[in-house]
Formats: sequence, C-alpha cells, structure tokens
Amino acid sequence: MKTKPQKSLILFSGIIFLFFALSLYRCSERPTQSYKDTPIINLKIETDDFATIGDIVYLPLYLRNDVSIGGFSLLVSWDPNVLNLHDVIRGDCIDDIDFYLGPHKPHYMFERFYFELLPSTEIHKKKMKIIGLADILDEYQGYPIKPNLSGCVLTYLKFEVKNNANLRGFFLPVNFEWDNETLDDNILTDSTGQIWYVSANPVQFPQNTTIPDVEIIRSPIFMDGGIEVLTDLIIGLPGDNFFKFAKSIKVMIELKSTNIVFSILHVLPGTELYKNSKKYGLKFDDKAPHLILSTPTFPYDEIDKAVIMALSIGKEYNIKETRSFPKRR
Repeated sequence: MKTKPQKSLILFSGIIFLFFALSLYRCSERPTQSYKDTPIINLKIETDDFATIGDIVYLPLYLRNDVSIGGFSLLVSWDPNVLNLHDVIRGDCIDDIDFYLGPHKPHYMFERFYFELLPSTEIHKKKMKIIGLADILDEYQGYPIKPNLSGCVLTYLKFEVKNNANLRGFFLPVNFEWDNETLDDNILTDSTGQIWYVSANPVQFPQNTTIPDVEIIRSPIFMDGGIEVLTDLIIGLPGDNFFKFAKSIKVMIELKSTNIVFSILHVLPGTELYKNSKKYGLKFDDKAPHLILSTPTFPYDEIDKAVIMALSIGKEYNIKETRSFPKRR
C-alpha cells in the first residue's frame, strides 16, 4: 500500500515527465550540461519596507541562477488575516514574448505559468503553489530561463495590506512553505525534467531521497521576505503636544514596531488644514513646504524637543527608518 508522500511523488513525477517528453526529443541533439561545481540557484522573496495600511504591494520573487531552468514548483504561504492575495504575475525572467509567429499569434517563450490556492487547516496561514514549465506538448518550442547571475524577477506577488490600524509598525511575513507530506515543494528542474534542483537544507528536503530516473542536485537557497508596514508619527498636529507625542513613541516601542517614520507637519496650500490654520492657531514657515512652527498646545521649543527625540529613537532602539528633518526658519 502506497503512503501519501509516495502517491504525491508518483503523481508529480508523472506530470513532469509528461510535459517534458517532447523536450527530451527536442533536446536530444543538444549538448548535455555537465556540473563540475554545484550550480548557483538562489530564490528570494523580497521585503517591502515602505508600505502603509491599505496599500497594494507588488512583492518581487527574485531568481539568481547559473544554469538553465526548465520548470519550477514553488509553495508560498502568508497570513490571510493581514494580507489579501490579488494576483501572481510573470516577472522579467519569464515574460519574453515571441512575436515571430505572426502579428496575431504572440506566444510566451516560457510557455506555462500559473498558480493555485491550496486548502489550509490553519487560520493564520494561506498557501499557494506556483508552477512554471518552459515547454509543453504543443507545436511551439518553449525556451528555458537562461543563466543569469545578476538576477531577475521570476514573479510578482500582488498583495493588499488590510486596512487595519493595528498593523502599523509590524512585519508581515511571506515565506516559502515546506510540507513534509510531499517532495514536490520548492523544486526547480532542467529542460528535460530529469534533473531536479532541491534545497540543500535536509530539514526542507529529506536526505537520502531518491527518485527513479531523476538526478537530484542539492543547490537552491530559499530566502523568505514580506512586508513591513510603516508607522508614521507626525510632529505638530493640531491638539497634539509633547507628552502625547512621547506616549505614542512609547506605545510603538512596546509593540516592537520595526519601521517608524517621523516627520514635521507640513501646512500645504489648498488643504483644509491651510484654510483653517487661523482657526487652529497654527503658525508656520512662510516658505514652502510651510513647516509648522508652533500650535497653541505644541510651542516652538517643545517641537524642537520632539524632533531631537525622534532623531535619537532610531539609533537607540534600532528602528529601521527615521526621516531627516528640514531646518525650520
């Protein structure tokens, strides 16, 4: 009786060999690649560190390789309570189009690319599989991803940061997922499907694994990423004062916010704030960008104290982003 991992392995192997059967014939007259050294293959989900709540973020998944890639199967996870997935889009690794087939028959040179959402029993985890095949069984001969040590974008993960104020200052991870029940997660292949590039980490891909008629090369390095949501603290807002500002900083530090941006209030012409500046008792610089000078509750010298505090916070607590402040007149 076959176990679940064996069934999954047999099914995936069958799909791979079906799609690459034609490639075997087409590649039979090509020189065989030889690997004197372990090939370089790095996959990295980028980190976007300048997002705000409600933003749409195109998160790149980078590929760096010194061998041709004919196929891939990647498993990615995220928390659906904080991120909504909108789409998965071809990157420049696989978006070249062959226009030589005629004006009405453009064709992707890397033929097959799609993603599918997978069921998950964990409330804080959503998973998807991203599949790519350079050449499928049709009249067109597809092209593998060429070696590119400078790197290219394999795909863009289009996420929406949920409109939740509690997310400010937090890191929202997007990770490569590893399922111990299967062996087809996060693998890349050559053009024939007979060489599989798998993680060199034995926790991610078990040691001593053999697959009939497949050469397994342990090379790829997988790096997780995610989205850091900004916390924007503005100095000089109407009704604010130094003690309220200091309290806001204290809360952000206690919440272990990783990305705080400090700025001084700009009273921009045409805004409601500018039109009602006399009503709020705002005094601001007479030259653009009209930085706030003082308010009834936030006098000039206390705004200066807040600026000095903001500049020191980043160094003391290793906060990633602290905006430099223009000089007030």
